[in-house]
Amino acid sequence: MDLPSQIHSFIVKRIYNFTFLVKALLFALFVSLNSAYAQETTSYNLTNESNAGLLKRAELLIDTDVITSIELSKALLSQAQSADDTLLSAKLHNLLGRANKKNNNINESLEHFLQSSVYYSKLNDSRNQIKASINYINILLEEKRYDELTTRIETLLPTTLVYGDDFFIAQVLLTKGDSFYEQKKYNNANAQYTSALKYLVDEDELIQRQLGETYKKLAQSYKRLKNREQTAHFYTKALEVYSNLGDLKLMARTLNTLAEAHRYLDNLVLALDYSTRALEIHKDIDDPAGFAKALLGAGIIYRHINLYEKSLEHINEAYLYYKKVNNMLGIAKTSNQMGLVIKAV
Repeated sequence: MDLPSQIHSFIVKRIYNFTFLVKALLFALFVSLNSAYAQETTSYNLTNESNAGLLKRAELLIDTDVITSIELSKALLSQAQSADDTLLSAKLHNLLGRANKKNNNINESLEHFLQSSVYYSKLNDSRNQIKASINYINILLEEKRYDELTTRIETLLPTTLVYGDDFFIAQVLLTKGDSFYEQKKYNNANAQYTSALKYLVDEDELIQRQLGETYKKLAQSYKRLKNREQTAHFYTKALEVYSNLGDLKLMARTLNTLAEAHRYLDNLVLALDYSTRALEIHKDIDDPAGFAKALLGAGIIYRHINLYEKSLEHINEAYLYYKKVNNMLGIAKTSNQMGLVIKAV
């Protein structure tokens, strides 16, 4: 390279390096200022934003950043307790109960729901006291802490009965029933489920959905007791509720279980009718798992009435679905049923 070219290259490199250095310094300054501004803004918000605003922010963060929600709630709770703000403390304990449950901090969640209940009791706010307590016992149920659950329910139920909210009373009775059900104490479970029914009479949609669910729980419990007549009876009651609600998915699934119940009762014509109705609804809704189960159920009924070709057709369609989603239990069940059809032929 000749001398003029070398000089030109040297000057270009110096200019490039200088420009790069300036840009780097400007970028670092920008980041520093932006960070300082963010800290100043955050500090301002934490010290100047209202407690109600901070509480709302912590609540909104549960679904997007649960750790930050917990940290913000704890800081705010400390301030509320220092200020002897009982209502805010009650709300924050409830919020921390929810957030810790979402974050799988079970013991922390239980403690906060318990404290929320205590604070609401101090305020004579029975409604929110009971709601916090119901959250508490539901976690005990999920964690299979049955002895502790029984003790808590015996304390909670009298308070709930005095308050007189039918839905809350039903919730406590149903939780008690679920505890018995999970422990395979089906007669005890049915006693609680039956008691809950009298409190689920309002036409409100939420109440009606709970009513349908309760009928279904009774049917499932009687199924475990091998009481086929009561099983069919309560699935029929559940179907009536879901039909009134117009819930197609629940209607289709309940029709299928009702078909199974009548198959066990050897009411094969009625069973096939329920099964056919379930399949027709499934064609119009997005419930592939439910559809596969209904296909298998229909296939079994067709085998029992010696319509083997139709039986294989339905069972094979269910088998293809289970194979597609790699459901090993479904594959095993459908394979076994196809073997029974082939053997019968």
